[in-house]
Amino acid sequence: MKRIFYIDFLRIISMLGVILLHASATKLRMPIDFSWHLVNFLTSFATCSVPIFFMISGSLLLNSDSTANINILWKKRLPKLLIPFFIWSIINIIGYSFILKINNLKLLLISILQIPGRPGEISLWFMYPFIIIYVFSPVLLLITQNKSLLKYVLFIWLIFVIILPTFNNILPFPLKLIFSTSQDWKIIGGYAGYFLLGYYLSKIDTQKISYKRLLIVFLSIIFVIALGTYFFT
Repeated sequence: MKRIFYIDFLRIISMLGVILLHASATKLRMPIDFSWHLVNFLTSFATCSVPIFFMISGSLLLNSDSTANINILWKKRLPKLLIPFFIWSIINIIGYSFILKINNLKLLLISILQIPGRPGEISLWFMYPFIIIYVFSPVLLLITQNKSLLKYVLFIWLIFVIILPTFNNILPFPLKLIFSTSQDWKIIGGYAGYFLLGYYLSKIDTQKISYKRLLIVFLSIIFVIALGTYFFT
């Protein structure tokens, strides 16, 4: 596959964003002062980091003809995902046991055996939806082959995974009950939607985009995220 410059750029930005989110978590739990507002503003730019990783994967995998090949999926793609994941999970478990001075071999082995069902380190949580989405990528590819079906799925995802839960979180009780939805709508935590969205966005003709309007929308969203975080804090 031909190298795509903006994909590499997004990877770098998203990696830095994830680091920023983790490094800022402690500060955002402290009393509000000037530095809190600064960190809040900066992390508002980074909240999209993990979704961007899912969109990148969707853009690349769903644009690849080999995604329909189940043999390639199980013999090449999944091993490249699973092997590093298990290795780093075990390293994390052993490392934390060493740092916390837990000299219990049985507990260590139990933690390792639980990796398929729960992360050995909380920061590796995103690998679980990634793995599931990879397994279902041939099915998701079928959705992209029908433009109307793709738009329909994205519309359902937007309503039930993004918009309604947002209202449910921001409105006071009992109004939030009106917008409460079943967790079953989330379809692997909602990340399958980002996966499909990445493919959809990769097909947009960028020459038709007004970058001034896009910048206004972007800055408006940053403002809403920062203000919302302050309000709920």
